[in-house]
Amino acid sequence: NVFTDQTQTIRFSYPKELSVTPSDAELTTSWRTNTQTFGRTLAKVVLPKTSQPNTNLSDSWVTVGTSSDPQASKDCLVPTNGERAKGVVTINGVVFNRITLTDAGMSQYYDTTSYHALRNGHCYVIEYTIHSVSIGVYSPDQGIKEFDTKKVVDILEGIVQSVVFLK
Repeated sequence: NVFTDQTQTIRFSYPKELSVTPSDAELTTSWRTNTQTFGRTLAKVVLPKTSQPNTNLSDSWVTVGTSSDPQASKDCLVPTNGERAKGVVTINGVVFNRITLTDAGMSQYYDTTSYHALRNGHCYVIEYTIHSVSIGVYSPDQGIKEFDTKKVVDILEGIVQSVVFLK
């Protein structure tokens, strides 16, 4: 399946068994992980727990967001608040800074990989988060196994790598 956001800014492909939530016009801090600035989420694709049944995967998702906030633009290409720079990546002709963030608490793990680019005065962030639960939380008789990290990353990276800017 192919998705184009309502502003005709980006297009990407995604597996047919997943669903896309298009943006609304609301400004929000959830346009990207780990920010206090406001922006817009252009789209969100969710890979549900059911994609890896009987595992410790809670859910995972890809978001594409943008902000024209001056502070967001200033911070766009540099890691902040515990993030780590992981080099530069080109996706369909656009250069992005790759930034990661790992967060944990109460046996919950959130691993986020973000791709940040400045274009036309806007910060654009394409990112995915994998949310899992510590395998030690489950009793062995529940039959819960570790989720297939490579399979999940391959699906999410496939979506990220398909993003094309239309403007």
